[in-house]
Amino acid sequence: LAELNRSIAALLVDLNQRVFKKLPSTRASAFADLDRPALRPLPAQRMPIARFKPARVNIDYHVELDGHYYPVPHALVGQMVELRITATTVEVLHGGKRVAAHALNPRPGSHTTTRAHVGLAPRAPAVDAGQAHRLGRARGRDDEPTRDRSRLMAAVDAINGRFGKGTVHSGATGQSGPQRTAAVLGHEAGEKDAAVHDAAGGCAGGEGVMEPHL
Repeated sequence: LAELNRSIAALLVDLNQRVFKKLPSTRASAFADLDRPALRPLPAQRMPIARFKPARVNIDYHVELDGHYYPVPHALVGQMVELRITATTVEVLHGGKRVAAHALNPRPGSHTTTRAHVGLAPRAPAVDAGQAHRLGRARGRDDEPTRDRSRLMAAVDAINGRFGKGTVHSGATGQSGPQRTAAVLGHEAGEKDAAVHDAAGGCAGGEGVMEPHL
């Protein structure tokens, strides 16, 4: 091989000195006039060989490469990016621009996480103690109809269990708030009236109304 290269080099000298058929110059003179002035020194480091791969950003703002997960800016969730992979690095490109760069990690099933890429969720405004108390009272008032209805139904079930199914029937009056009524479908004097009266008094702070069935 070395002998062959020496023979080719001797022939190249003659070839480069031949005059072009349609131009008044040679390959050697054209190189000296055009190419040599444009030459620059070679880079100090060799250009790394890279391969490219498309990838979609997962909902956790990571992209997968050979089983390992690399983060990108959270704003790119769901979008397509391009990975530039070398022997030592992974670069993430979006729209022709580099948006992230990481050291290549060959370990599958693990993550390389960068805190700068983590998106901050919107935070609720701070609430002082007074506001918290007022909000709690308002929420309690909103829950009153449900609690009153539950107490009323518990009283109806207790009376029906004691005096027979169908003794008491409960229904809403159509009014807003904690107003509720219950009609006594079957009525007996004495102990049953007392039980109905007690149940009515325990519902909605006495606002529940139970009337004897006629």
